[in-house]
Amino acid sequence: MVVLCGAIVAPMLGGQRLGGIASPIHLPDPPQVGSCLLYPLASSDGDVLTEGTAVDAGYRPDTPEPTDPQPDAATAVFGPCGGQVAGEVVQVLQASGDVTARRAATAGSDGDCRAATFDYTGLLSLSRQIDRSRASPGAVRWVPAVNLRHVWIQPEPLQRAAGRTWLACVVTPTRPVRYTGSLAAAFAGGSLPSPFGVCWDEPDVSTAMTVVDCAQPHRSELVSVGVVADNFATNAADISGSCVRLASRVVGRNDPTADGTLRVALDPEQLAQRLHDGMTVDVTCFVTANAGRRLAGTLVGLGDRPIPFTL
Repeated sequence: MVVLCGAIVAPMLGGQRLGGIASPIHLPDPPQVGSCLLYPLASSDGDVLTEGTAVDAGYRPDTPEPTDPQPDAATAVFGPCGGQVAGEVVQVLQASGDVTARRAATAGSDGDCRAATFDYTGLLSLSRQIDRSRASPGAVRWVPAVNLRHVWIQPEPLQRAAGRTWLACVVTPTRPVRYTGSLAAAFAGGSLPSPFGVCWDEPDVSTAMTVVDCAQPHRSELVSVGVVADNFATNAADISGSCVRLASRVVGRNDPTADGTLRVALDPEQLAQRLHDGMTVDVTCFVTANAGRRLAGTLVGLGDRPIPFTL
C-alpha cells in the first residue's frame, strides 16, 4: 500500500503548476417584470423550459447587431427595451431542484402568469370597469382579448450551476416577430403593439376570414368576445350599446367611430332572434372601417391620434 500510494502521489508532486489568480465570473442580473426579450424564440410545446441569458449592460439597441436575429432562436436573450423587442417579462418566481421540479413549478403557476398578464397589460383594470358597468346580471359578459402566448424561461446551465433559480414568464406575439413599444398598460391608457392585436381583412365575422398582423392592411379589429348569461334578462339593443361603450374604452376616445369613418359592429347580426329563441349566444364586438377603407395599425389605445388608414 505504501508503494502504491507513493506511485500515485509522486507524479502529482512533480506535476506542472499553472500561474494566475482565481477570480469570480460576472453573471448577468436576473430578469425582472418589464424586462424585454430581444429576439423571437422557436415555437415549442408547454413542457419545454427555454434557457435564457442577458446581454452585456453596455448593449445599445440602436447599434448594429453582430448577427441577424433568427426567428427560431433556441436561447432567450434579455436586454434593454429601447429598440425592437420580441416579448416582455410579466412574472418572475424562484424554483430550485431538477428540471422536473422546475417544470412542476411552471405548471402550477400558469394561472398566476395569466393573471399577471392581465394586470401588466391593463386588461384587469378594463375587465373590472366592464363588470361595474353591466346594467344587469343577464347582460353580456365581455372577455377582452389580446393575441399572445406565454413562454417560461429558466437560467442557462452556467447560471444554474452558480445557484440561480429564477423562472420568468414571458409574453410574446403568437408569431415569431419583433415589435416596438410595450404591452405594459396597453389597455389602460397605453398603446398596443400591432402584433398583439387581432385583425382581419373582412368587414364582418366569418369562417373564411384570415387573421393578419394589425400592421398590415386590414378592414376590422377585434374588441372583445362575450357570452350572454341569461337570454331573457337583456336584449339586443342593450348588448349593442355595451359593445359600443367597450369599444370606446378600448380605443380610448369618446366616439369610437371617429365621426363615422369607423363602425362598431356586433356578431351575430340576428342577435334579437337568437335571444328570443333561448339559444346560447356567443357574441363578438369589433370595429371595422367604413367605405371600403383599410387600416394599417391597431386601434387599441389610439386615443386622439389620427385613424391609421392606408393611403
